[in-house]
Amino acid sequence: IYNSSYDRFGDYRPNCAEPDAPHVNSDFPKLPGYPTDPEVCDQEAWDAFSATDGFEFSTALGPRGKLMWNVVEGEGGPAIESKMAYNGLFGYTSWGLRNNALGAGKNGMQGAWVAMAW
Repeated sequence: IYNSSYDRFGDYRPNCAEPDAPHVNSDFPKLPGYPTDPEVCDQEAWDAFSATDGFEFSTALGPRGKLMWNVVEGEGGPAIESKMAYNGLFGYTSWGLRNNALGAGKNGMQGAWVAMAW
């Protein structure tokens, strides 16, 4: 789990770890490309990367993300093509379509199609 308040990773249950174990007392690995280079990752670069050109639909994912999509004709019928963009650091982000099949558990989450980035 990444805790941005401390700018480091932590364990889900750190109280289960040996206090003197090397993995508990060592520095956490540095994340590649973080923090971002403001000369490269400026507002203009973000606007170009997250442009909605070519997408019929889009929605904000909080103040720093966007989801863009089209409904297209696929091999077996209608399909979704999408692009998800986030301006910042994330552990993972995903979105999915509900599985409407009879008996799909967890309110349609089981057997659902999901796109994930990490």
